[in-house]
Amino acid sequence: PGPRRRRARSGAPGCGRAGRTRPCTAASFPFLRDPTLLGPEARADHPDLEYPFVALVASGGHTALYACRGPREIVRLGQTHDDAAGECFDKSARVLGLPYPGGAPIDRLAKEGRDDAYTLPHPFVGENPYDMSFSGLKTAVINLAHHCEQTGEALDRAGLAASLCRAVSESLVPRTL
Repeated sequence: PGPRRRRARSGAPGCGRAGRTRPCTAASFPFLRDPTLLGPEARADHPDLEYPFVALVASGGHTALYACRGPREIVRLGQTHDDAAGECFDKSARVLGLPYPGGAPIDRLAKEGRDDAYTLPHPFVGENPYDMSFSGLKTAVINLAHHCEQTGEALDRAGLAASLCRAVSESLVPRTL
């Protein structure tokens, strides 16, 4: 059967599609065996946690990966050097005419679009493969929206939202696994 895996998820507004944290998505990962889902209230001393595991913290102001070897043995593997994933969603939502915070509205809009509608950059910084930067992705989305506005070209808002979610997901998920 292989090792048991647990997958934590956010319980509040956020970028569920991007982080692949929604319960139905997390439970459907084929490589997870008995994927127990832990909510945001889970702490390092939570009885359902089995060490070691990797924790992803993604918020509006910070994105980081931690190796959790025990309740008091937590090592930061990597982090954002400038813009966090959440900030990228917030600023992208603004140019798409969506409310703040942007994660949940972008996630809802993305469901209506194709995630291959636009090719967007994937965040990577420096020599540490676990470090990341979302400023280039944020800038690419903003520039694309402004270009369409200035040239009168149609902007596929749902497609851009889905493409953004895909780019963030393809940055965070492989680093976490």
